Formats: sequence, structure tokens, C-alpha cells
Amino acid sequence: MLCQVCQSHIVLSAYSFGECQSCGNELVCSNTPVDALCPECSIVECRCKHCGQSIRNPVVLLSIKPKWWEKIASGEKQVEIRKTAPKVKYPFWTIVYASSPISKIVGTFFCTDVSGPCAAEEVSAYQHCISQSELAVYAGSKREKKLYVWNISDVTILKTPIQLSRLGFRHPPMDWRYISK
Repeated sequence: MLCQVCQSHIVLSAYSFGECQSCGNELVCSNTPVDALCPECSIVECRCKHCGQSIRNPVVLLSIKPKWWEKIASGEKQVEIRKTAPKVKYPFWTIVYASSPISKIVGTFFCTDVSGPCAAEEVSAYQHCISQSELAVYAGSKREKKLYVWNISDVTILKTPIQLSRLGFRHPPMDWRYISK
């Protein structure tokens, strides 16, 4: 596996220990060299947790219902279905905000690419955990039946969710938004 930011090879068959370069908290990493940053500092500073480098591509803040985040975090859901997609170079880093009742940032993932626009019927080929009838309702009227499939990889789950205000925002996006850092 490669770090999506620094393209470093990050697989070891042992544990490694160190501390976060930003906050000094102890880090324990399994099967990788010790990370440079804890996940929380990585998000707040928009830096790669593996190498500590700044994220060069735009970062996207995605608002998602907690039930879908749980499926992504468990690996059951491997794509995110949206009516729109960022117009950026892939991969891009996605910070995940879980909506009510959690209302906090709960993790991150890399979006390796986006497929689409596609009709709701075409989306069934992907592992998305949504029934065909739910997908048709989400897609909307016949004129709006174009959907985008965000491919998910390298999911990071925060041990302690963090407040959106730590990123300088008072309100979450209705869907997603770019973060300028």
C-alpha cells in the first residue's frame, strides 16, 4: 500500500512507536512505520498523517449520515453516491462530518476517483448498501437522474470525534464543500 500523499511504501509486519510531531501524543502503528501525525492533528492541519507533508490537492469536507459512515468505516460500503462531485485531480482527501446526532468530524478517506454521471440503474454494480428503490428516490426526477460514484480507500476512523469549529467552520455543508488551506 502507498501513502496517497507522499507515495511512500507504508507496509511493515510489526508495530512501531513514536509521537505526533504536532501535539506530542504517543502513536502506535501496526504494520506501518510510525506515522508523523495523529489523525486529529492531520485533519486540523491538512497534512498527511504518514509523512507530515501538506495535502496538495484540494480537501473536501463531506457531510454524511452516521449510519452510512458506520458502513464505510466497517468496509461494508466502498463507494459514496452523490448528485455532484468535486472537479479536482484524484485522489483527493475527504474529511467526514457525521450529521445529527453526532454532529462532529469522525474520520477521513481518500477518494481515488469518481465515476459518472451515471443513471441510478448503472450504480447497482458498485458496493453501496442502498436499495434500488432508495437510489431511485435519491436520484430524483427524470431530468436529475445523474449520480456520481465516489470510490473510497484508506479510511481513517478518529478515536475521538472532533468539533467542526476546529477547522474554522460554524456550519457543516449540506452535501460537501472544498476546504481551502
